[in-house]
Order: sequence, then C-alpha cells, then structure tokens
Amino acid sequence: MNTLLSAANAAIQYNRGRQTGLAGLAGIGIAILIACFWEYLLPIFDFMGIVDFLDRQGLIFEGEGGLTAFILFTIAVRACIVFTVVGTILIVFGLLLSRIFSSEWAVKIFVIPPLMLLMIPVVIFWMKGML
Repeated sequence: MNTLLSAANAAIQYNRGRQTGLAGLAGIGIAILIACFWEYLLPIFDFMGIVDFLDRQGLIFEGEGGLTAFILFTIAVRACIVFTVVGTILIVFGLLLSRIFSSEWAVKIFVIPPLMLLMIPVVIFWMKGML
C-alpha cells in the first residue's frame, strides 16, 4: 500500500511540475545561476547600495541565508498584496470617475493603468500554476 501511495504521490508531483511549465523552469534556472555566481553578483548589489539598504533595515542576518531569503520573500508577497489592494481601490475610483465623466479619455487615464497594476499579481500566480 505504501508503494502505491508513493507512486500516486509521484504522479501528482509530476503533474504539478508540468503545470508550471517554462516559467517554472526559468525560475529554477535563474535560482541555480544566482547560487552559482553569488560571489560575482554580491559586489554588484553592494555597489548599487541594495545590500547596505537592506542591512540598515535589519533584513539581512549575518550567517543566516535561509532566514534572510525567507524575510525577503515575505516582503515580496506583502508588496504584491499591497499593490493588489491599491490597484483595486484605484480601479473602483477610476470606474466612478469614468462613470461621472463618461468619456473615453477618463477610462484611458483612470481605469487601464490601475487594471494593469492589478493584473501583475494575478499573472504571477497564473504563471506559478496557482490559479
């Protein structure tokens, strides 16, 4: 029975892996390249001031790469949520204004840019196979 469940689990994992497709493979490839060439990339990030900024914010823990990566990932997820909420508010506001003005320029200015902003997290989740 254990062997059958392991085979079923392998099939499910294979199907989930197939759903991520090219975006998943590209993400894995980029992660591997970043890990391999980290000693060359770190001076570039340091020159750009990213390392100093994150260190001043208390987001880099010396000798704790996993914790630092987890915190940075958490911040990225929170930023996506904030962008989604702000985009939703802007879309509602834009729709109200476009209804008031009832013209094509109001829709182009107040609806389309926030809609594009709102769609960024949706596209990311779609590429990851979560939707």
